[in-house]
Amino acid sequence: DWLIMRSRSRFGDNPMARGEGLRNLIKELGKGVSMIYLCDEDFGAEGSVFAPFFKHQKSTLNMLPRIVKKTNATVIPTVSLLNTDSDLIDVHFLEPLQSYPTMDPVTDAATMNQSIEHTIRLKPEQFLWQLRIFRTCPNERGTRYGQIERGEIEVGDL
Repeated sequence: DWLIMRSRSRFGDNPMARGEGLRNLIKELGKGVSMIYLCDEDFGAEGSVFAPFFKHQKSTLNMLPRIVKKTNATVIPTVSLLNTDSDLIDVHFLEPLQSYPTMDPVTDAATMNQSIEHTIRLKPEQFLWQLRIFRTCPNERGTRYGQIERGEIEVGDL
């Protein structure tokens, strides 16, 4: 945690950990600063909805629509990828999300997940798959990883 915090703040950024509350975030966005919201990890069912992600239901935090509603922010899906030819980082900005949020938490989560899928497809080998993005199952049958271990589903089914 210390190393990640240090690397994210070394250029003057102000990383905010999950759980710090919305007030500071809204205050910073009100100043017109840009924000990077990392939203692909599965933090469990609390504060989440289940929405499609690579054709499977994924527990998805519904915080981004709340932030956008309170700040009228524009959501621009972005990904940083290593360019293996130049050994430099390429930053890709995708088209801003249109008509977002919609007031339907599942639709908003699905839109966000589709954006993440798109960025992953650019270079799937560079995605941090260790995030355990399918940790929470909608049917309370344990994790997707437990289902694989019990032989209930195959890795290819993810």
